[in-house]
Amino acid sequence: MRFGVDVGGTKIALGLVTPDGRLAAGSSFSTPSEGTAEQILEAVADGLPPLLQEAGDGLEAVQAVGMGFPAKLEEGTGKVLTAPNVPGFIGCILLPCFEDALRRRTGYRGPVAVANDTQVAALAEARWGAGRGCPRFLYLTVSTGVGGAVFDRGTEGGSTVNLEPGLSIFPDPDAPERCLEELAGGACLARRVREELEAELLEHGPEGVARRTSLLGPAPLAPSELRRRLDAVGVVDLARAAEEGDPYSRSLLDTSADHVAAALAQLVLAADRQGRPLQRIVVGGSIALKTKGYLARIRATLENRLRHSPAAFSADRDLVEAGLGDERGVLGAALLPVGPRRPLGRDPA
Repeated sequence: MRFGVDVGGTKIALGLVTPDGRLAAGSSFSTPSEGTAEQILEAVADGLPPLLQEAGDGLEAVQAVGMGFPAKLEEGTGKVLTAPNVPGFIGCILLPCFEDALRRRTGYRGPVAVANDTQVAALAEARWGAGRGCPRFLYLTVSTGVGGAVFDRGTEGGSTVNLEPGLSIFPDPDAPERCLEELAGGACLARRVREELEAELLEHGPEGVARRTSLLGPAPLAPSELRRRLDAVGVVDLARAAEEGDPYSRSLLDTSADHVAAALAQLVLAADRQGRPLQRIVVGGSIALKTKGYLARIRATLENRLRHSPAAFSADRDLVEAGLGDERGVLGAALLPVGPRRPLGRDPA
């Protein structure tokens, strides 16, 4: 078996994965908002013994460990360069730190591999999910942040390239300074809601907030209660309110989907110009998959944007929902190649 770890902006998932892709044991915990990189990696390592106990195995059953991590990693060193959702890791050289935590907390001294979390998810979708059998596809995740990686099956089993679309694409010509993640990512959407409704509260009071949206409740609330709810609001609340017919919430999510479609159009056309067209786009992430109508909005907007382009890509045919559930990150981490120590920033083969 392999121990797979999926570090996300909201939660960290752990699992023991069998060679055929079955999760023998799994657990998760909320991503700590505070704490050093060392402390968080120790918490991850501490999750291994209970899983082994659940599976009825000992440490000797773990053949390798893989971790997907939400960061851009420096080529050659594996140093964390950007990590918007886990900023405490910036500057950390991830692989040796994780190896050290595993050794100290569990006694494990076997092979370890780490890679960007979106690359890891793409590996899982290529092996067991919606990318199975596809020569070349883009995996895009819209969740706390926005990530993307291209999987190319090639001749040696496939490789992935981390694109970082959330931070490198600026899809709105009216706001050219704002990257895709600022426009569509869950953390940024929640922050925008808090800022806009706090301003509404200050200018027009609770009645003004109630007139604008039912997101925080159907009737005017006391300012203290409004602020308490604002502090706790998240994309799940936004999706629920949109499904219940709240125009404010629906508009925010539709605009988010439109920005994602604009970014995807750029990626499709760029791949076409390079002579390496995408055969498929696989979309995952909690916002994309758990918000009613979100994926359909992306598909329709992207199809319209590509209607008069030379690209053979059809959003109606080729943009699909991810085929694996919340376990995809853990499963993909278990697929990471291990062996002689490999510079962490390189693409997994």
